[in-house]
Amino acid sequence: MRLFQYELKKLFINRNRIILLAVLFILYMLVAWVSAKGVFELSGAEGKKATSLYTNLIAEHSGKLDQEQLVRSQNIRDAAIAKFGAGEGLMVRINRDPELKFHVQYAGFGKKVNDYWNGPAEQSKDDIKGIYPLRDKLKELEAAGQTNHFEYRKYSSRLDAELSIGEPVFENTVFWNFFFIRFDGFMIVFLLLLVLTYFISPLFTQEVRTEMDSIVLSTVKGRREIVTAKLLSAGLTAAVVTIVYLAASFAGTWLGYGDMSGFGAPLRSLEGFESSLLPLSIGGAALLGTLWLIFSAVLFSLALAYISSKLKSQSAAFGIGMVILLAGSMSNYFSSEIKKLIWPVVDFNFGSLAMVNVIFGQPKAYNWFGLPLSYRIAACVVGFVLALAAVLFTYAAQRKRSVA
Repeated sequence: MRLFQYELKKLFINRNRIILLAVLFILYMLVAWVSAKGVFELSGAEGKKATSLYTNLIAEHSGKLDQEQLVRSQNIRDAAIAKFGAGEGLMVRINRDPELKFHVQYAGFGKKVNDYWNGPAEQSKDDIKGIYPLRDKLKELEAAGQTNHFEYRKYSSRLDAELSIGEPVFENTVFWNFFFIRFDGFMIVFLLLLVLTYFISPLFTQEVRTEMDSIVLSTVKGRREIVTAKLLSAGLTAAVVTIVYLAASFAGTWLGYGDMSGFGAPLRSLEGFESSLLPLSIGGAALLGTLWLIFSAVLFSLALAYISSKLKSQSAAFGIGMVILLAGSMSNYFSSEIKKLIWPVVDFNFGSLAMVNVIFGQPKAYNWFGLPLSYRIAACVVGFVLALAAVLFTYAAQRKRSVA
């Protein structure tokens, strides 16, 4: 325990790091606050009045789709498009007119309900969506005698989940839409994982820099206890930084937009989770997302620990960690042909593993010996395997080192 406390003090609980963490808290809160104030391009009393009118309209029409209201909203939206165009002119008007914003959103909600039953307008042959298209596809596979194939099992499982969850409902989720932006890949990579790279990179290299390496490698108790203490300190540091990131983001969102309505609304009411197969509320998804992000951060910190154990320079460890993180994240922007060739890198790089809205918001499944394996389950398995590998490789790297 003393060794762990000593390593934690060197890595994290010291004056410079605490000050940095406080600065990061303020930065994270400011970023979330600025984002959450952007409901309308109006300020002062006018902005508050517009926001109040907008949320009242949502509250009045919450629940299942109202066909009469949908027609009215579609007509108002279409009239606005005819007057202002479908581009920037319309967006400017929407961001200044609460009633138009509501009608555009309700018209979009009607499309979500239609997609739930009939699937999207551009249906992918490899990823069928919609109740009726799924039923048609299953009938087609049954007629071909392919009920034991992966494709049939995947779509049968998806159809059961879709029917269990039910069609989308209209809810006030403004606050949670702002908050869940903090789980977006860009935010996570640049505001959290790159920060962790800076925090963890000196884990082993600091002994080399302070010329304490020979003493550490010559300890009577051996190296295993030292490596264990370092790995535990890295994991705890990652968890604390992640909690600070999310706590500051939540506080900033609340300061920018204080109405937390929608906590108990279905997850599919949230932007980015319209296709999720998890029967959770938004509040449940926020808790799940928090736990997953902590797990992803700890996993990344263990990988950084291994990198640090193999190098002598903190700057080199930081640079390689940054390259691995950014290279993996950039793979998401490759062409579809390249993605198919390197799909394990695309789906399971450290940036992708931290993207809550992708892992838990998409119905993606893999063929596991004829059985459908969901993305979230596959991500859990891969995450634990990578964590175990990072720990074992770090022990092995230190075992092979010799005193200079």
